[in-house]
Amino acid sequence: MKILLATIGTFGDLNPYLALGKELYRRGHQVSLATSQSCQNYFSDCHLNFIPIRPNIVLSEDVGLKRYFDYDHGSTDFMETILFPAWFEVFLDLEEAVSQHDLFISTQAILPAAHLVAATNTPWIESVFAPLSMGRPTTLEWPFPEWVPNFNKIFDKVMPLYATIPSIVEKLKNDPVKKRTFRPVTTPFKLGLFSKHFFSSSKLLAKCKSDWIYFSR
Repeated sequence: MKILLATIGTFGDLNPYLALGKELYRRGHQVSLATSQSCQNYFSDCHLNFIPIRPNIVLSEDVGLKRYFDYDHGSTDFMETILFPAWFEVFLDLEEAVSQHDLFISTQAILPAAHLVAATNTPWIESVFAPLSMGRPTTLEWPFPEWVPNFNKIFDKVMPLYATIPSIVEKLKNDPVKKRTFRPVTTPFKLGLFSKHFFSSSKLLAKCKSDWIYFSR
């Protein structure tokens, strides 16, 4: 099977996918991993095909990344300044690759993932590493309980950003060079075509959905 993995972010996003890719390769699959250009050096001895995508996050720039680990503003800053501005570019960088693979596996940082599979009809698995700080609007029960107030603040700021996506999709639909047809877009655990939604967290933070594969820590 030809499998495409895609992730953007820090080592916490890259390393699990490198490990997953190695294991899938060991089991006989052809595996590609799409991530920032700066991460190519970490692909030695992995037997994975590297696909560069935007934005190019340089993991060695500790000072530049430090702002995104701020408790109050880190997650929203990351989405406002990196993920959402790159939505269109990420879609274009991944579109052909997704269509050429039998299975697409992405982190939630790949914001156009649902639209990519809607356009290519490719089976999709989405993994969640930080579900409360970077969830899709329909992924978790929101607003969160009062004892996790910071996440409510994050989502209050992030939700309006999702309202900008329809205009970007219209731009893709009206592309005079490449004609695209999008299936109805939803999260992977709500559409029969897609695979299960993987979730790994503490039971204190979120309830397990009935169709999630749940690993309790």
